[in-house]
Amino acid sequence: APNAVGEYVHRNMPRSTLRLMKATGHCPHMSHPDETIRLIEDYLHDDAGAR
Repeated sequence: APNAVGEYVHRNMPRSTLRLMKATGHCPHMSHPDETIRLIEDYLHDDAGAR
C-alpha cells in the first residue's frame, strides 16, 4: 500500500506502530526475509515492556 495509507491508519489507530520497509512488492517476507525478520524482532523487543 502507499505510504499515505499506512500513515493514515497509524494516525487513526491508537497505540499503533508504523515501520516502513525498503522492500517492495506483495511478499516482502519472501523477497527480503532479513529485513522482515529484523523489523518483527525490533517490534517484539521494543514492545515487550509495554505489555
